[in-house]
Amino acid sequence: MACDTYPTMKQLSLPLLSLIGEGLKSPAKVYDRLAEEFDLSPLLRDKLVPAYDTPAWWRRVRWVFQQLKAQGFITRSGFNLWDLTEEGRRHLQNAKPGVVVTVYATERGKSVWAECEHALSYVKDGSVKLLFTSTPYPLARPKEYGNLAAAEHVDWLVDVLRRVKPCMAGDGSVVLNMGNVYEQGSPTMSLYQERLMIRLADELGLHVCQKLYWYNTGAMPAPTEYTNKERCRVKSAIEPVYWLSWNPRPYADNFQVLREYSQSQKRLMAKGIEAAPEYVRPSGHQVGRTFAKDNGGSIPDNVIVLGNTASNDAYLRGCRDHGLKPHPARCPVGLPAFFIKFLTNPGDLVLDVFSGSNTTGQAAEELGRRWLAIEKSFHYIKGQLFRFPSVSVNPMFLLGAGGAVRCPA
Repeated sequence: MACDTYPTMKQLSLPLLSLIGEGLKSPAKVYDRLAEEFDLSPLLRDKLVPAYDTPAWWRRVRWVFQQLKAQGFITRSGFNLWDLTEEGRRHLQNAKPGVVVTVYATERGKSVWAECEHALSYVKDGSVKLLFTSTPYPLARPKEYGNLAAAEHVDWLVDVLRRVKPCMAGDGSVVLNMGNVYEQGSPTMSLYQERLMIRLADELGLHVCQKLYWYNTGAMPAPTEYTNKERCRVKSAIEPVYWLSWNPRPYADNFQVLREYSQSQKRLMAKGIEAAPEYVRPSGHQVGRTFAKDNGGSIPDNVIVLGNTASNDAYLRGCRDHGLKPHPARCPVGLPAFFIKFLTNPGDLVLDVFSGSNTTGQAAEELGRRWLAIEKSFHYIKGQLFRFPSVSVNPMFLLGAGGAVRCPA
């Protein structure tokens, strides 16, 4: 549901700074991205200030630009372009290369502030039963904005998975939730996912065990340019989820993810095996009496149907109450939970190398698995705390009001 109130100036400051840090230097592009990330309603985006005949949203974001300049966090780098100062980069609180710090821990897991390339060297060899992560998207913008192009993005992910390999158990699995991306300036799809899969198979020896799909029943029309403006594409509501392993037969047990039987199957079972009919479907598949056997549920298919419309859960409430920007690309907890139940047992170790808001850690905690979450943005780690009612925080970090973590001076 679109947001019907403007975010506060405080809530806008760090997201705006983060966008400039990512290379989005043009204010016009920043206005649009902030509106998208805060899911601002079209009414608020277009609302004018009568006295000035200018959009209220534009004035609000412009004011934040000026405040960040006054604080010494940003500076002009060209005509109507901005860049971070060194102080601004420090303010973003991204992990420095080589720095690996455990920020908080629960009974079963811990969250580490670090770049994943450096943190993985501290993970015990052969200890991870499941790596589940939602990979960052290769953002389709010109290279001058500083983001990785699709080819570079694939190079980077191959390097990350190469570092992950020693950490994995012999029968462990790697599950990658990957977003769909359009080519820059064109209503055509990027093939970065396919290129990545081929390289992982050819260079790292990974097997594709199965390709699943997450159907987000609450997906908004996107990309806006082609769905809402040009009207030449339908909205993207399905994301692929690749299940991979270095072992062609990794541990898996679909008895742990059975679904409730349909009403027709329940009626069939009620008749009993002896009374169940036998017949041949038009496809030639023979349906025997054993189909009436009760196995505790039906085997799920490879489409996982989950909405992503939470607007008032503990995580979002905590972020809202403490002026923190929620992670913009959260997946529902049910998505990692499905694979954790399917591919691990209680007590196994689950790893997420791009943990973001840490839905993986929450799912693992609730399902009795151990977990390790790695995240390079301290801002997002602060938000993770709201997923866990009781945590042990590293004493080098200070607890602020309401349990929010802030970086030491």
